[in-house]
Amino acid sequence: MISFASAYSDSVYIEDYDLSVEYDSAVAGDIFNLTISVVNDANSARNLTLKFYPDDPFDFITDKKWSFHLESGETATKKFRIKVDEDAEKKTYDLEFNLDDGEDDWDDSFDIKVLSGSAEFSLRGIVFSPSKIYPDSKDVKLEVTIRNKGDKNAEDLVAKIILPKGFTPSNSYSDIVYLGDFDAGESETLTFYFDVSNTLSEKKYMAEINLKYEVEGDDEESTFDLNIPVFGIPQFEITDVKVMSEEISQGSNAKIKLSVQNVGSEDAKDVSLKVYERSDRPFEFKEKSVYVGSLKSGEIGYAVFEFGVDSNAEPINYLLDFQVRSVDGDSVIVDDLTTSIKVSEKNFNIQSYFISVILGGIFVLLLSILIFVLKRGKNGS
Repeated sequence: MISFASAYSDSVYIEDYDLSVEYDSAVAGDIFNLTISVVNDANSARNLTLKFYPDDPFDFITDKKWSFHLESGETATKKFRIKVDEDAEKKTYDLEFNLDDGEDDWDDSFDIKVLSGSAEFSLRGIVFSPSKIYPDSKDVKLEVTIRNKGDKNAEDLVAKIILPKGFTPSNSYSDIVYLGDFDAGESETLTFYFDVSNTLSEKKYMAEINLKYEVEGDDEESTFDLNIPVFGIPQFEITDVKVMSEEISQGSNAKIKLSVQNVGSEDAKDVSLKVYERSDRPFEFKEKSVYVGSLKSGEIGYAVFEFGVDSNAEPINYLLDFQVRSVDGDSVIVDDLTTSIKVSEKNFNIQSYFISVILGGIFVLLLSILIFVLKRGKNGS
C-alpha cells in the first residue's frame, strides 16, 4: 500500500474491501485534494466502480466516478479535487459514495472535516450583574466571552454593543471594547456597562454584539444577537397633593395628604414614604417617614405629613423630595419622588385688625374709667 503524509484521514471496511481517504485540509472557499485508496481483500480479482454523491458544501472539480480493476490483495489509489463552499461551517461533513463490484453494491460515507479558513467567533458565558435587571437600573455590567473558533488570527478587533431603545451606555466608552490581535483558538471576556430607562416594561430586549477586525489585510465583520431580559417592579408616582390645613403660609403649621400610586407591573408590600429635609427649604416636619402599606399594581395609597413653615419663608413654590421604599419578593426597591407645594404670604385681615383695635380701645377706656372712679371715691372719703 502507498502511504501519504496527510493531516486528516478516514477509513471504512465494506465486505472484502478496505477503503481509506487522506487529505491535507478542507478549507471553506478553497480546493483540496482527496486521495482515496482501495484494497481488495477478496480471493479473486474484481472490477470495481466507486461513485461519489457530494452534497453541500462539496463540489467535485474532477469526475466523481472511478472505475478500476483490482487483483486479489492489490491496492489502487486515485486523487480527486474538490471545492468547498465559501459559506461552509467549520464542522465534519459526510461525503457519501457507492461501491459496486459487479455482483453487489454498498452505500457508505467518509467523514470530511471542514475548516473555516478565517477568523470565526462564537459567544459563550453571558453574565449580567446584577443578575436581575429592572427599569431604572444603573451601571448594569454585562460580561460576554467570545472565542475565535476559526483557523486564522483576527487583527485590530473592536467589539461594540448596539443597545436597543431604552438602554444607554453608562459612560462614553462603556459600549466599546478594543481587543487588538485575537489568535485562532483564543477566548476573551468583553465587559460593557449600560443604564436602563425607568419607562421600560417587563420583556426581553434585543441587543447586538458587533465585531470588526482584519484577517490577512481584509476587513471582516461578525454580528451576534443578544437578549437583555428586563423584569417588572413596583414603580410609584405622586398623583395628587391635598392641603388639609387652612393654608400653607409663613409661620403656619400645615398638613398635606399625598396620593401615591403604584404604576409598575408588580405588586408592592410595605410601601413607605420618607421626606428629605433640606436646609434650603423652610419646613420642619413632625414625622419624616410615613407608612403607606401594600399597594397592588395600579392601586393608590396615602401619606399624611405635618410640618411647620418658617415665618421668613419666601412665598413661592417649593419642591419636596421623597424616598419611596417597597418590598418585591426578596428585593427592596428604592426610588425617589418629587412634588411641589406653594407657600402663601400670610394674609393681613383688616377687619380683624380694626375689631382688635376697637376692643383694645374699649378695654383701655373702661380701665381708665375704673381707675378714675376708684381715685374719686378715695378722695371723697
